[in-house]
Amino acid sequence: VALIATAGSILDISNDTAVDITASDLILTAGTAIGESSNHLETTIVQLSTLSSNGGTWITESNGVTVTNLSFTVERVIASGALDTTKPSATQEDLRTLGTDSHLVLVATNGSITINAGTASATSGISATGNILLSASEGEFGDAAGSLVTANITLSASVTSTTGNVSLLAKDSITQNATDGDITTSKDGKTIDVQADDSITMYDGALTTSTNGAIRYQAITGSITVGEITTGAAGTTTGKVALLAGGNILDLSPDTSTVDITASELILTAGGAIGKNGSLNALETAVAYLSTLSSNGGTWITESDSVEVKRITLDVNRVLATGGLDGTKPSAAQEDLKTVGVNSHLVLVTTNGTITIGGGSDKEGVVAGSNLLLSAGEETTGDTTDTIVDANITLSASVTSTAGNISFLAKDSITQSATDSDITTSGSGKTIDLQADDAITMYDGAV
Repeated sequence: VALIATAGSILDISNDTAVDITASDLILTAGTAIGESSNHLETTIVQLSTLSSNGGTWITESNGVTVTNLSFTVERVIASGALDTTKPSATQEDLRTLGTDSHLVLVATNGSITINAGTASATSGISATGNILLSASEGEFGDAAGSLVTANITLSASVTSTTGNVSLLAKDSITQNATDGDITTSKDGKTIDVQADDSITMYDGALTTSTNGAIRYQAITGSITVGEITTGAAGTTTGKVALLAGGNILDLSPDTSTVDITASELILTAGGAIGKNGSLNALETAVAYLSTLSSNGGTWITESDSVEVKRITLDVNRVLATGGLDGTKPSAAQEDLKTVGVNSHLVLVTTNGTITIGGGSDKEGVVAGSNLLLSAGEETTGDTTDTIVDANITLSASVTSTAGNISFLAKDSITQSATDSDITTSGSGKTIDLQADDAITMYDGAV
């Protein structure tokens, strides 16, 4: 089916909730809007492409749907009763909205959403000038046979909002494939909200980018595998990132990105581990401020410059089915570095900068369930201005291992400030190892 309203809209009948269009493939092309924020166009289709040239798009699909390149023709009967040799046709790809603040909403009530690239653009899948919502749900009673369906969101092409926010919500998993499954908000301060009840997986080359806007990924019961997430240039961006996983937060292996997460502030919260053992595959970051919690496993972070541990809060905008924003914003708040569980080592390494441990709302800064390493390194070639940076370790809060050993290694100095900067191993026979190329200073009250 193709519906083409060259200068107008494509609308559903008011107060009609029945399925409007049933087909295999559907092309919708409107000079203004497709559907309305309060009255979506209801479909039962397999493949979809839409273009609203001066307005938003609102579609509710009763099953799963794939966005892809579509093309077909119809026969036209002429006055003789014969068929015209020139057949009316329609060809279109992607989901696109144009105009000012033109939202794009695609809801699958009982199935998956798959975004593929077309042929005219081999990388683009969705582009909107307003907010974007992709929502894949599972119907209460499943499919026609009564079985629960899969409700994933799979990106094999990019999703971009030029002036709005982006929300991806899946009842099962979310996957960003290869080099084209990117998510982008172009306008300063606009946010990206990605939530799956199961796992979130970014394959090598997949990139999620905001322009100083907050990015929040939440895998409620599953793990998050990170490709590359950035809120702007390291050292200047003001954007924050939170990754929240019921399972693990892991870097890809192998992984071609030098840095996995670039932001001003970063929260990592995992029901399992964060990163993998040491050089095997630590999570690489370029952030100014950090807080981590791994509740049943270790934490391995390699930071490319200086980092400070402190309390961090953030929230993101959640796009509703109307295209507007939810008044209750998904959020995250956390302080300290903490690991819990057996063999839950905690390793924080800076390759070219200082580590500063702050305490947030209390005196604790770092608590590890097993061995703990803080290592502040220095690149021999210096920073971008060819100036050798400081590589100190400064404690303004306590560092504790409940069952392991502690090592501090600093290319420059180590400082324990005031009364809150104690270093403690609680386990019997466990050791404390401090080494600095320059000075080690304990201020009055430090233990």
